[in-house]
Amino acid sequence: MDRDRARLSDLNAHLLCVLCGGYYIDATTICECLHSFCRSCIVKHLETSKFCPICDVQLHKSKPLLSIRPDTTLQRLVYKVVPGLFQRELQRRRQFYTNPESPDFHRDIARLAKYQSFSPEDSFSLSIEYYNSARTNAEDKAQGGNSAESAAGK
Repeated sequence: MDRDRARLSDLNAHLLCVLCGGYYIDATTICECLHSFCRSCIVKHLETSKFCPICDVQLHKSKPLLSIRPDTTLQRLVYKVVPGLFQRELQRRRQFYTNPESPDFHRDIARLAKYQSFSPEDSFSLSIEYYNSARTNAEDKAQGGNSAESAAGK
């Protein structure tokens, strides 16, 4: 095995929420210290505390929820690395919302849709092409110069 390649078991510790011990669901990061948690876990924690559960940095004193942001990059990574997690979470949410006409159901499904990834059973086609930046720059100049040079000359 290549030395530079990370093992999944090494990466696993960085994909777990310290509050619930599970994989991140709706990964959310504290802006002040950049520690991440499941959204439901950190929101529940902030009901009783205004400090990060890991490093004790103080969040916004009166409105601590202003100090957290969704971390879509981390959530996409979790869904790609953990097989079947996205499908299981989607199924759990469908079961939770017994009334599919609920506005919360549609909001959560729409939020989850942006994390859509391929399941292990899906097949897809991939095409890789060579990109020649020198040729592209020459074509831009032949067409009257590129936009960066035109903007700099004004």
